[in-house]
Amino acid sequence: MKLGMQPVNINVQVYGNAVHVPQTSPWGVRGTFALLFPKERK
Repeated sequence: MKLGMQPVNINVQVYGNAVHVPQTSPWGVRGTFALLFPKERK
């Protein structure tokens, strides 16, 4: 997608762990944000 004229890659993941350490959450969330700088073709 683009934010203004800048191409970006945005990702959000939510996942559950079937096996986890006691006293911790069985759920997790991960997010990424990457600015993309594509090469111009001649």
